[in-house]
Amino acid sequence: MPVYIRAGEPDIPAPSISSIESDDESGVFILDPEQVVDELPQPFRMIDRTLCRLLDETWDKIVERAEARAKEARRVRPPLHSATRSVTEFADSTAMCHSSDVRYLFVGFESGELAAFDAVTYNKISEWSIKEYSANVEFIRCVVIGPQIHVITMIDDMGFGRLLAFANETFYPIQLLNEQGEGLPKTNAVKFTISQNGDFCGLALECDGTSWLEVYKLPRDNWLSEIDIAQKNALKKAQASSETLPESGEENLTPAASEVFEVKFSPIILVLKVKSPTPLVPNNFSSVQEATEQAGLPNTIGRGNNHLLTANHLKIREAITHKLHEEQMKYYKPDTISSNIPTWHYLYASRMQPDTYPPNSALATMPVSVCVWWKDSYLLQIFPLQAKGGKDIELKPELVWPMTGRISCTTVSDCTNIMAVGLETGHVTVIDRHLCIPRALVSVGAKLPVIDMHILDGSVKHTAPQLVNPPPLNIMVQLENGSVHLLDCNSQSCKVLVPQSDDSPHISMVPNFPQILFLATLGGNAHLHETLTGNVICDVVMSQSLEPPNRRFMFSCDGDILYAKNEDGSMDEFHLQNFTSLSKLREKQSVKQSLTFTETVEERCERLLQERTKNQRKRNEVLAARWKVMNRELEVLISLKAKSKTPRTSTSTPSKWSQTTEKLLAHSRALTR
Repeated sequence: MPVYIRAGEPDIPAPSISSIESDDESGVFILDPEQVVDELPQPFRMIDRTLCRLLDETWDKIVERAEARAKEARRVRPPLHSATRSVTEFADSTAMCHSSDVRYLFVGFESGELAAFDAVTYNKISEWSIKEYSANVEFIRCVVIGPQIHVITMIDDMGFGRLLAFANETFYPIQLLNEQGEGLPKTNAVKFTISQNGDFCGLALECDGTSWLEVYKLPRDNWLSEIDIAQKNALKKAQASSETLPESGEENLTPAASEVFEVKFSPIILVLKVKSPTPLVPNNFSSVQEATEQAGLPNTIGRGNNHLLTANHLKIREAITHKLHEEQMKYYKPDTISSNIPTWHYLYASRMQPDTYPPNSALATMPVSVCVWWKDSYLLQIFPLQAKGGKDIELKPELVWPMTGRISCTTVSDCTNIMAVGLETGHVTVIDRHLCIPRALVSVGAKLPVIDMHILDGSVKHTAPQLVNPPPLNIMVQLENGSVHLLDCNSQSCKVLVPQSDDSPHISMVPNFPQILFLATLGGNAHLHETLTGNVICDVVMSQSLEPPNRRFMFSCDGDILYAKNEDGSMDEFHLQNFTSLSKLREKQSVKQSLTFTETVEERCERLLQERTKNQRKRNEVLAARWKVMNRELEVLISLKAKSKTPRTSTSTPSKWSQTTEKLLAHSRALTR
């Protein structure tokens, strides 16, 4: 069999650089005339390649950083605003609260002293200190219950919660809520809130790893009358004592009265006690009906305590879990005790609770229920608030809302009609308590817990009230990675305002200015953003501090002043009215708008009738203009008909169409005259 062999050596072209792969080491060294003979042996070739790769990556990072610096230099920087002044009167302060009537600043100090300052001049008006023991004031909140009469809630570092009254420019202690009895374990107050008008207050307590919530009814009307009576009696005593001193005038009556001013306050009433959820325990119910009757909630969803799971069933499930996840169970620590602190909100009357709706004029602004949820819980429970209390204070919930994931954050609007629930799965549920409908169910972030939410006023987008059902509703949502999103409940859409950050920023809305978002980081950087777009309006220049932003910054109740605490104990004051970059947004400021549709059928009909009567003249003008156009159209039709038909004889009678046309023409001429 013949074999065809090409004569001579094969003519193979020399390799080019483009045809040589990057991993072909021999080809690269062959093309280098200096290394044709001196080829590096292993492992020196590997070391050389590693060093070259390291140099290339380093150079790429240098170029990337240089481009970032050049881009930052070309960027239009927002204006910078410095502190208006530094307040040295608040040195060594641990807590601060601004009164809602914008008259006083209540400040707690490390020495355990609670002082009241004038909100404008910062002159100290009064002070009060704990005499029983030495403690720092950790938390302060206040509400106005009467003309220049405030109720203050405070917690010290010893875990005691107190109620105080501030009247006649003097502090008056009302009650120590968790007073320790002899031979009893000490309870620590971890959270203390008070309703908007001072009708109820709630105290979260902890003792030996267990926690519970106590809600008290505050007799604020009795306190107002008792303060008034005590003040009148003090003035009478001052007048009687001044009769013996003819030189003293009326100017000395007020100090003398304040010295003998004593008030005996009516005691508060415990109306509700909510215990933390108990772990799952077995039951011996034989049927669903028996479990439902034992729960006592035949018409609502229960809390899951009454079930059909027996002890044997739970034991088998536990054994199966240990068998299937044997490797993971080695790292499980069942004895780990974590604090279970509740979160609660005071709710006004709504259609979801028909027993209290519609409220009368006296109870329209008084809470009728409280919404409670616990850490690592799936349930949102609503308990009724009794006006007078009773023996049975551990009430069953009126409503139980189970969620699809663990609750991580909740918030309610000022009118309490809108409630937003954030889950650890990144979902946000918005419920309208007045219309009894869900307003939104949106996944904001995939498997990222929601850590903060703020319900925005309707005026953030529209200056005029929008009389639509449902009204516009927007919610600011912050996730665990630091990103901030704007949720539009009507369109079920979500927009990213601030991208994720490693600085764990803290967000808050400026009071009375829903168009402005305040964002601060742990290092001390602070910015003001537009709420709708997320654009930076200005930067706030302040000193570096490692104090958490939620404890360092505070806005005044009217939103005009920002307070920032420094490391040296002083307090910086920023007047937002002096920020020129906020002038355009201040011009767009409008009144608050309703977040839900609250009109009745009668009110809606009356409003539509008024609008129709108001626009009657405009409708008449439109009608007259339409008749003018119709007159021209009829003339065109008559001329077209006359051209299309032969002229009728004198003996013929006019048709019905012609008679109707002539009547319409006559009527239109009469209207246009």
